Amino acid sequence: MTWIFSPFAALSVALAAYGLNRALRGPGLQPEMSAIPLAPARTLGERAWRDEPVQTFVWQLQAARYSEPPFSRS
Repeated sequence: MTWIFSPFAALSVALAAYGLNRALRGPGLQPEMSAIPLAPARTLGERAWRDEPVQTFVWQLQAARYSEPPFSRS
């Protein structure tokens, strides 16, 4: 039973170490990265995705789930 939880414990320790490393490093850009701004959104969907990506994804998921399929299995 203990062996089942060991991968989860190892993953938790690794994520905690990564988070601590990122928190101690502080904000800022990496030396090899540049601060190039994104191009303006071209469509309403693109703007919605940039503003609220999770809500847009859930909306797309619900639309795909409840829409009629383009074909039917008979």
